[in-house]
Amino acid sequence: MSAPLPLDSVPALARLNAILDAAPESTGDEIGLFMAKDLRPSGYDQTPLNARPFAWTGGDGVHFCLLDAGAGLSETCPVVMTAPMAFPTPNLVLGRDLGEFLSLGIVEGFFALDGLIYSPQETIGRLDATPARDRHPVLAEIARSFGLTPVTDAAAHLAACARDAEPLIVPAPEDPDAHS
Repeated sequence: MSAPLPLDSVPALARLNAILDAAPESTGDEIGLFMAKDLRPSGYDQTPLNARPFAWTGGDGVHFCLLDAGAGLSETCPVVMTAPMAFPTPNLVLGRDLGEFLSLGIVEGFFALDGLIYSPQETIGRLDATPARDRHPVLAEIARSFGLTPVTDAAAHLAACARDAEPLIVPAPEDPDAHS
């Protein structure tokens, strides 16, 4: 899984990319979602070995990856967020598939999701309190295009993701000198 794959090898990612390409240039900054050009290793040691980034938030190297559980990359793969600066646990599963991940991101935008690692209780409270009517127009378009409804109980959603998909993460070997 080391050779880069074209983004459109996962049709749902190509569709997401088309939505973002059609949006005003500032949209990536506004919703915290910048699509990768292809699916290749991230270059960060903290990214799981079996994960390929498909998008970035634009802050601190935080990226969203499809997690290959052995059947190849597709929209049915779990989605893991890697926040390289979040020691000792930089990875968090945000969806058991791409649709679940998008259903979480459309609530408040994708940039806000790194708070689930840095300040989980505050972020969960904010996600659960954000009304759908206040969504950015591109988040609403993602919801419409993919037939999504926003996650309404972020804590239960994340617990299900951890239970079902976290065991699939293949962590990168730890560098003994990384934290000294």
